[in-house]
Amino acid sequence: MGKPYRTLSEIMGSRGEIVGKIAFSLFIFILLYFSFQALTTTPIDTNDVDSLRYHIPIAESIADGQLLSPPILKRGLGYYPAVGESILALFIIVGAPLNFFNILGLGLLFYISYKLALSFGLKKSTAIVFASTVALLNSVLRLMLNQTIDIWLALFYVWALYLFQQREKTTSYYFKIGVAFGLLIGVKYSGILFAGVLVLFNFKHFRKNIDLKKLIVFISPILVLGGFWYLRNYLITANPIYPGGLLGFQKHPDFLTQNWYPITSIIENPSFILTFIVALISEYLFWVIALVAVPFVILAKKTKLKSVQILGLLGLANFAVYLVIPSNPLAVISDIRYLFPTFIPLILAAFLLAKEYKFLQELEVLAILTAAAVLPQFLYRPKIAFVWLIVVFVILAFARRNLAGTNSKI
Repeated sequence: MGKPYRTLSEIMGSRGEIVGKIAFSLFIFILLYFSFQALTTTPIDTNDVDSLRYHIPIAESIADGQLLSPPILKRGLGYYPAVGESILALFIIVGAPLNFFNILGLGLLFYISYKLALSFGLKKSTAIVFASTVALLNSVLRLMLNQTIDIWLALFYVWALYLFQQREKTTSYYFKIGVAFGLLIGVKYSGILFAGVLVLFNFKHFRKNIDLKKLIVFISPILVLGGFWYLRNYLITANPIYPGGLLGFQKHPDFLTQNWYPITSIIENPSFILTFIVALISEYLFWVIALVAVPFVILAKKTKLKSVQILGLLGLANFAVYLVIPSNPLAVISDIRYLFPTFIPLILAAFLLAKEYKFLQELEVLAILTAAAVLPQFLYRPKIAFVWLIVVFVILAFARRNLAGTNSKI
């Protein structure tokens, strides 16, 4: 005779994979919601300053075939590396709504985050929760209906991290890493620094397994996809990172952003620390704990998990990169988006720690609640709610069918 009831642990671990389905349902709801918004709005309606000021003009220039002639924009912003804007240019060419740009990026970020979690040994349902956590960060969702490229930087970064985790030795493997790196450094200047950190953390594997052929295969897509923008800028302005300036290269005289760095504000104005902490809580909610707890665990040597140690140190190194990225002192909350390469490894490390110390189910519930916490700020849309209820019904029906076999003897 079967048990008169089933424990919570048994339900959570059943074939229905309830937690994973709830997390995926949240993600699908967000995707549907913003897809509706994208269909009914334009960049003018959403009025994102950066999108209108330079992201869209750069994309329009590329769509017109002016790769070698950047648009003349204020402060030299037309010279930014433009892998992201090249993707946006395809939207312009095919006539797709531009507000779908980051929705596509979100879907791809979810998928590659799921693959990354699997590569670190998390089961499928937990990998879905992790991917939903990354995709539904408040800082990510703020960007959904604009044409900024930070979601795409996060996507290329996670892809590069995923490929490094594979530890393969084939020539094709080094080509794929080269493509990921080329996209990463070609989407934004800060991508160079994040790519450099990844190379440092994987240098031992590189040194042992790379030869001349693999090196050429690795470097070629980096030069084509990423290096092109830097070479173009050098040929036109004698400065590969124009409008910025570094190592003797002359920046654009009106490029004021480079006059401020987060580390400068912390040193010169200690009260900025409180502003920064409040901004972190606003944008990352529960996962702010990962920025403190995971490094503490690593530095205190409380875990023998090498992957957790690497991810934690990687997150800390990326945080150090954030501290020296040029930014705007008047846009503290907005610029917290630069921390995607910091928080994604730290959140994954938190999941791995939870798995090791047997509190993964509790963390998954907290992850779902954190993702759901962003929902109240969305406007009520009856049609979207109707579609959402249908999706939930289908998922619950599927879960019930899967659980029917285990309940038949109760």
